[in-house]
Amino acid sequence: TADPKIIKSAYVIEELSFTEAIELCNFGAKVIYPPTIFPVYHKNISIHVKNTFNPASEGTLIRDIQTGGNGKIIKGISSIDDTALITIQGLGMVGVIGVNKRIFSSLADNGISV
Repeated sequence: TADPKIIKSAYVIEELSFTEAIELCNFGAKVIYPPTIFPVYHKNISIHVKNTFNPASEGTLIRDIQTGGNGKIIKGISSIDDTALITIQGLGMVGVIGVNKRIFSSLADNGISV
């Protein structure tokens, strides 16, 4: 769920989707090198990540699954200093002209690099 060197109560995530794994990697998680996920994703090959210090541990299964299936809203936490990720989604934006322009203009007007 997090870096156990920083968060003492961190625990192994049983299962992640490819999308969740890629996002965690791109934003600071160092267990998997992000470009290694793309080839197996396109061939629908699961990845089983094991702990080299505890091989008996179940590890994490990364595969093609729908996100949020186990009811957990937050799966894991990663970080990069001075970086933030904003996710904007919703059906209210579908087909509405100018939504992206308004979002990116607002960020630019406030000096936020995208």
